[in-house]
Amino acid sequence: ARARQPPPRGLPWRPGANERGVRPRPRRPWARVGQRGKQRQRRSPQPFMSAPSTSAAGAAGEAHAGPDAASAGDGGELVLELLEEDEDDEACDREEAQDGWFAASQQQHELQSAGAGEAGTEAGAGPSAADEPAWKDYATVFTNDKAGMGDNMVHSKEHVQRVVYEMSQGSPHFENERRKERAADERASRMEAHVRAATEQALQAARRRADAALTALELTRRSDRAWALFDMDQFFFAVHAQKDPKLHEVPVAVGGIGMISTANYAARRYGVRSAMPGFIAKKLCPQLTFVRSDFAEYSRVSKLFGEALRPFDPEGTAYQAGLDECYVDLKAASAARDETPAETCAAARAAIKAATGITVSAGLAPSRQLAKVASDLNKPDGQYVLPSNRGAVVACAR
Repeated sequence: ARARQPPPRGLPWRPGANERGVRPRPRRPWARVGQRGKQRQRRSPQPFMSAPSTSAAGAAGEAHAGPDAASAGDGGELVLELLEEDEDDEACDREEAQDGWFAASQQQHELQSAGAGEAGTEAGAGPSAADEPAWKDYATVFTNDKAGMGDNMVHSKEHVQRVVYEMSQGSPHFENERRKERAADERASRMEAHVRAATEQALQAARRRADAALTALELTRRSDRAWALFDMDQFFFAVHAQKDPKLHEVPVAVGGIGMISTANYAARRYGVRSAMPGFIAKKLCPQLTFVRSDFAEYSRVSKLFGEALRPFDPEGTAYQAGLDECYVDLKAASAARDETPAETCAAARAAIKAATGITVSAGLAPSRQLAKVASDLNKPDGQYVLPSNRGAVVACAR
């Protein structure tokens, strides 16, 4: 056998170490043969809550790994390595592997238990399940209101929510939404428990810190800007409707059975909206017509949109947030035109419509974020002006 060199820099020698004095870590659990040809025993994964293996290898592994391994046996795949050398180091390696396998298995077990509980609730076990159906607690982007979803809806909001819930069950999106809901509930419970456990002195200190933060933020408030957000109404659909005006008469969605980019106001009366899968939209509105997307045409019209706003932006503040949205500070333009910002905003909307043939909604406010909120308050083909005074801004934010 080749003589081994002593480890450099006075490192302690370890059995099985290489020339640098470092003992290689054991191979991964799925390796059938370990170092030096040592056979590794692997117990196949057991179902949750099943009895532990009674084989000789399993018993030897539990005795070798100690009580921690035995307690983790119900957590999933437990890898038992029977190596004859350096037992202390291998025990550490096994504990790391056991922790990882156990954590993953425990998470899967919790998800399965939660799913079983939800299935029981949906089945209607008793009067309480009938009083509080599961779909009432399900909230997603598909059920949020959008411009055009007002009092003239064909379906009630509850009907839309129920259809979305029933059509989404079993999908990865549905499971992810439920996971986020559970996580949010857990965070809320922890926060409530933290508040209940806080003393009056701690609460007063927290209020003082919050008041100080609000005071500091108040000093940064600006009222010398006139930010406007211009949002082209039902943009993708409007581009197609210019070529085929008959589309205005029927419910139309741009996209396909997988996902919808936007829907016209006739379709929104049925609860159909952007970011909704097409198969759910078809369930809500069986007569829905799909139109294929044409991003080359969208880009052409969007370019006209930006060019129409250029005369209203002498300082170059424009920020196009998408194909159909653009922020512009109208303060300089309104001063140059000897107009109020609201009048300049109306003139800009008229210029956009003349250039593109599409109506535009706008929000005017002292900040871009507030302008975005204001742009949704008077749709379609309207504008909302949020005054710069603090009272109006706080009321709008609430």
